[in-house]
Amino acid sequence: MSVTSGVVIALAIALAAPLPPVGEPYSIEGRVERIDQGVDATTTWITLPSGKAVAVQEPPGAQPPPPGTRIRVKGTRRDDLLFTDTAGVAQRFPVIHTTCAWTQPHAVATSQAWLGWVLGGIFVLVCGLTILMGRSASPRPRRASNDEPLPPFEPATLPADPVDALAVLARQADEE
Repeated sequence: MSVTSGVVIALAIALAAPLPPVGEPYSIEGRVERIDQGVDATTTWITLPSGKAVAVQEPPGAQPPPPGTRIRVKGTRRDDLLFTDTAGVAQRFPVIHTTCAWTQPHAVATSQAWLGWVLGGIFVLVCGLTILMGRSASPRPRRASNDEPLPPFEPATLPADPVDALAVLARQADEE
């Protein structure tokens, strides 16, 4: 193996493992898959959005959320768990040790959702009042009552000379 290929492999492994070194603080977000109650610790298995599993260990008697819940956990990175299946294939699982409470990722957003509803209601109220006030301030055309009959249409007899016809129309407009 050449030095270049060794560096490439080491770089690929480093980029594929975004977990911090052992002893460093770490925060994860994922879905609770399984809870194992032990004598010295409670282990909660969480699936990350990438599909990888992480073991979160808490002191005995801890109450993690039920399986299927999306959660966020802050803790300290510990040594990996090494499991060997019946075929002899070994798998490593990162371990996070935590003593803090579990939080749901959308808990803050849902607790402040009422603010959006209140602001939306105020916006609709202001828009409605603006429209109502705008309509009451504008002059309305007078509508004819349905009870009054329309005056009969009488075609006017106008002279053939255009100047005389305009004079007749002007007199009729003045009379009305």
